[in-house]
Parts: sequence; structure tokens; C-alpha cells
Amino acid sequence: MDIGLKGNFENLKVGDKIRVDNFFMYTIVSIKEGGMAFVLIVERITDAPFFDQLHRKMLAIKIFKHPTMFRLKKIDPKLFEHELRIWIQIDTPNVVPLLKIVHLQDTISAIMPFYESDLRQIIKNAGK
Repeated sequence: MDIGLKGNFENLKVGDKIRVDNFFMYTIVSIKEGGMAFVLIVERITDAPFFDQLHRKMLAIKIFKHPTMFRLKKIDPKLFEHELRIWIQIDTPNVVPLLKIVHLQDTISAIMPFYESDLRQIIKNAGK
């Protein structure tokens, strides 16, 4: 399924192909779901003639659920976009960088690098 970043993300499954940034093709290798978002872990299958953060081999695409799906139904979606615009400006090794903000079917989404790690394991190994 080549959905671009404008398709029906509720029907996505592992193995589907998506186009990111209108150029690079990625395969979905994992889909996670939390209370506020779906996260697609994707791997680039298109050869890259250049390298930058947005076109790296592995990405995480966080697709925020529509605010009416949240328990607090009076959340303004503009609040998320405002927070994402602040996050995209943060440049520190202690925060996963936000690479791009995109809109999918009236839903705000964030593209960020994928880091294979487990926060619980990092805290356990490093201590408090």
C-alpha cells in the first residue's frame, strides 16, 4: 500500500509501504499504539543519493489521535501543534529531535529519528 502521508493510517499494517516527504519509500516494520498516538517504525527502502536526518534509514512517525478520542475531550488540537513547533526548535542530546511536523487527515503527526532502546532498561542500567 503506497499511502504517502495522506492515506488512511488506521488501516496500516506491518509490511505496508509508505512514502515519506514525497520521495523516499519506507516499509512499516512495527506499529505501536498508546493512549494519545500511533507510532509507526519505518525503514527506508529507497536508496538515498544524500543523507540527512529526515531521510535516515529508520524513522518513527508519531500520529496523534484525534482529540475526541482522548479521555479529556476538550483538548484543543492547536495545543499539540504549538508544542510540536517548540519541540522542533530544541537542540540538545537529552531530547529526541523532531525532524518534521506533518498533517494526516486532520491529524497532527511528528517525524523523528528511531532509536532502538528501551527507557526502562536505560534507567535500570544507569541507575537513578
